[in-house]
Formats: sequence, structure tokens, C-alpha cells
Amino acid sequence: MNIAERIKRRRAEMRMSTYQVGASTGISPSLITMYENQDRNPSFSNVIKLAKELKDPALLVDYICITAESADVRINKSMLEKTIAPSILGEETLASKVDLETDR
Repeated sequence: MNIAERIKRRRAEMRMSTYQVGASTGISPSLITMYENQDRNPSFSNVIKLAKELKDPALLVDYICITAESADVRINKSMLEKTIAPSILGEETLASKVDLETDR
């Protein structure tokens, strides 16, 4: 699934209009529609805003992996999902949850 499909699918799952997402992220509804229709690519800062609002860290992970791939850089997607994406989005990382559980 590409970024455009992920944004559109997740927004539909949350039953949010482009106006609602735009109001909470500061991104214009027309720009969100352009992202969903693949007319424009979102900036990194807008991907972070959308990933937070849509509660979808995978959106950020996909964006980073696609960007890295176009620059011919290899990324461990699994590690990124567990550590970097949640911390950028202000969530507790999965790795820290696992560490806490193993300390019991």
C-alpha cells in the first residue's frame, strides 16, 4: 500500500473528513485530497502531522522507507517500526515496552 492509499484508508476508518483532519493538523483539506489522489507528495513534517492525527505510525515508516529507497539507502523497516517511528510520534516505543515486560 502506498502513502496515498494509507492516508485515505486510515482517514475513512476513523470516519474523518479532509476538513476534520485539516483542522487538527493545519494542513489544508485540498492538500490532503491532493496527497490521497497522488497529485502531490507530502512533506516530512506533514507526514508526521498526519501520522499523529490518524494514529498510524506505519504511515511515517512507509514514508521514510520510500524516501530512503529512492536515495538507494537500505533501512531495516522492522527496527524502524519498533523504535524510531513511535518516538517521533511521541509514543512509547515498542522496544521499551518489551524491555519493561522482560524485567518482571
